[in-house]
Amino acid sequence: SDYLSENAGPNMVIPEGYNVFRGVEIGGGIVDVAESDNVDFRFNPGFTLNSSEAPVRITFTGESQLGSASLLTVNVEAGASTVNLNQTVEVFNWNTFSFDQVDQRETAFNQDQLVSVDLSGDLSNYMDNDGTVAVQVSWKASGFLLNYPWEIGIDHVFWEVQ
Repeated sequence: SDYLSENAGPNMVIPEGYNVFRGVEIGGGIVDVAESDNVDFRFNPGFTLNSSEAPVRITFTGESQLGSASLLTVNVEAGASTVNLNQTVEVFNWNTFSFDQVDQRETAFNQDQLVSVDLSGDLSNYMDNDGTVAVQVSWKASGFLLNYPWEIGIDHVFWEVQ
């Protein structure tokens, strides 16, 4: 896509694909996470079977041109329409075929919050043979919610590979 080449440097990976595991898309699209421009990819909570499940869970995938990395920085800029939501960031481990949690924190209320997580050391687990990295972001209640359905706005998702 054109938006990828315009916004991504050689070490910066913008997601090319996504999968909504849980949640309801209500506006925007994958192109809206390509840059920090206050144009959001927006979601409402989806149906869950129990309170341990996150009502919004999206996986973003992108391919690095670098074959290996010594530093992987995952960046997620997002916000929520209510307080008391936790945001969890996970990176897919290609050896265990499961997601490893790398960050969890309270989601910003009515504003965007940029979360940057640095992963270093042996990063071969987090990059497939073709350079693909998968980042999963999810949101769930951590306390009393002011409104329902609440909304998540994802402004920017990218990772830097060095």
